[in-house]
Amino acid sequence: MCRCRVSLAAGLLVGALLAVGCQSTALTSAKLYLQQDQPERAKQQLLLAAQNTPDDPEVHLLLGRVYAMEGDWRAMAAALDRAAAGGPKLAGEIEQIRRYFWAQQYNAGVAAATAAEPDYARARDHFAAATTIDPREVPAWRNLAFAHYMLGSADSAIVAYERAVEAAPQDTLALGGLAKLLVQQGRYEAARGLLQQLVELSPDDVGAWVNLGIASAQLDDDQAAEAAFRQALSLAPGRPEAHYGLGNVYWQRGRYEDAKRAYEKSIEIDPADVNARYNLALAHVQLGDDAGAQPILEKLSVETPDNCRVWQALSRIYARQDRLRLATAAEAKAKELGCE
Repeated sequence: MCRCRVSLAAGLLVGALLAVGCQSTALTSAKLYLQQDQPERAKQQLLLAAQNTPDDPEVHLLLGRVYAMEGDWRAMAAALDRAAAGGPKLAGEIEQIRRYFWAQQYNAGVAAATAAEPDYARARDHFAAATTIDPREVPAWRNLAFAHYMLGSADSAIVAYERAVEAAPQDTLALGGLAKLLVQQGRYEAARGLLQQLVELSPDDVGAWVNLGIASAQLDDDQAAEAAFRQALSLAPGRPEAHYGLGNVYWQRGRYEDAKRAYEKSIEIDPADVNARYNLALAHVQLGDDAGAQPILEKLSVETPDNCRVWQALSRIYARQDRLRLATAAEAKAKELGCE
């Protein structure tokens, strides 16, 4: 995340006083109070001016400034929108005010999220404020999604990513972040549509190809899944999850020898992956190679003792070896852990 710096000229918001006859007394008083650093009194006069001259964009511009001083970002944004509706005359000043306070909140969010001890709740609040001030700015939506995710709220992160994609449909970071969360939540059809857009926009995005393969496999589209995993491996042969995914595709097709080789490649790159090792053991079993599966499963039974499937597979191997005591004990352990 990068920081944005925006300067705001000291005289931007108040400006030179117009002749009294050209504006309401309330507006004139409000400007004087702002010059005297009395925003509460200025606000009272501006609200009165808004009642008397509701279509005066300058009134709403100054109200936006006062609301910003109070930290009422929703009211500030509404006031600036009202000022902008009054015509293009004050457009430059409105944009400068909006950019200044957006950058202020965005930078505060970045600081909170990247501190030595990140404060993601504080970062979330600052990024949320930035999105309220200017919902057009995609970086704040993306970082708001990140903060929500780090706070354990995937649903809120998805909503923020969706707003980012709505604001910028070709933003690859937002598309990728949203698709990844949808895959994690099992919303594979929606994820695949986004990932197809993403690989068109960014064909060298290895992670997008891997996630496209995962989503396609979960939707029982093995052909598309294999193509996606192979594309990922053509770009980055060292991605273990692509080899693992390819192994799962081969498994579903009953190509157990090919699946075994894919799992072995995945484990060669990432020896700690217990899922790949378990699937490799099952591939050995499917190929009639209990001797190849047994040491893998026995090691997994020590490393992941709460995995009932490991004990269940071991029980069957021991039973085929007529090692009935070990088979019975392994079966009992599997049932204790929930496998039937």
